[in-house]
Amino acid sequence: MQEPTPDPAPPFFLPDVVFIVEKGDRHPQSTRMAGVTHAGGADLPGTMLMDVVPDDLMPLCCRLITEAFHVQRQQVFEFQRQVKEEVREYEALLTPCGTGQLFITFSDITRRKWSELWISESEAHFRSIFEASPVAISVTSEGVHVFVNPAYIRLFGYEHDSELLGRSVLDMVPSGHRNVLEEVLQKRSAGDRGIASFGILALRKDSSLLQVNVSSSAYERLGRLYSIAHVQPGESDPPRTWSGGHHLDSLSHRQREVLRLIAEGQSTKQVAATLGISFKTADTHRSNLMQKLNAHETATLVRLAVHFGLVEP
Repeated sequence: MQEPTPDPAPPFFLPDVVFIVEKGDRHPQSTRMAGVTHAGGADLPGTMLMDVVPDDLMPLCCRLITEAFHVQRQQVFEFQRQVKEEVREYEALLTPCGTGQLFITFSDITRRKWSELWISESEAHFRSIFEASPVAISVTSEGVHVFVNPAYIRLFGYEHDSELLGRSVLDMVPSGHRNVLEEVLQKRSAGDRGIASFGILALRKDSSLLQVNVSSSAYERLGRLYSIAHVQPGESDPPRTWSGGHHLDSLSHRQREVLRLIAEGQSTKQVAATLGISFKTADTHRSNLMQKLNAHETATLVRLAVHFGLVEP
């Protein structure tokens, strides 16, 4: 696609050109230019509205003028004109001012239209890349899914994107393990566009748990902030080994309490405060749990707590 040349439009198409139409005027197309601050405007003192709006759109323009007066609300239409050897696009704004007059201004929107077309084609191009990617990818806005690729759908055990679009990303995480994701969402809502990388425990459709690594970045389109996330499975312990050698009965009552609190998202310091024990004792319980259950990370303890039925997934 070739970008439009920077050749300016005629002065009467600039936003600072004003036509003022009086309410009840039966021939608004003959309204003459009311004012222009552009230096070149001095060469066009007798320009009429019909000189600006193409003949085939003049009936539409007159109808919108009548409607704008009637509903007292701004109306808009777009049109094209040949400027030298180039077709350019323009936008007309019809604004009632509440005093029986209507202001009409014109803007050259050729570059905006070109940008919108470029964005549309770019999105189609990137969408095809995303859909073919073996990496799970999601796009969200205000924490809600607006796009997910097939790899993302498969990773979380779903069958179609309709099951995920419109749902909060928090639904993909167990309730006791959302603090990291909530912090990222809060930063995004505050305008943070930095890259966020973190590991988190995810929840699949069948309620099974999955450790994933997430890399998220943000971009803005048409004034709205979006986040794009690449999600990959993290290292996890084989789930069947949990019940094979370790049963809930093998844990003491205190160890079960500690495991449950950890699964609910509490830190070692919080566990100690909740149980009324010292930090050192709570840390010892945590270390013993990880050794007894052959767990190498907190996410594994969370999965085991769910497996043992100590917490809801």
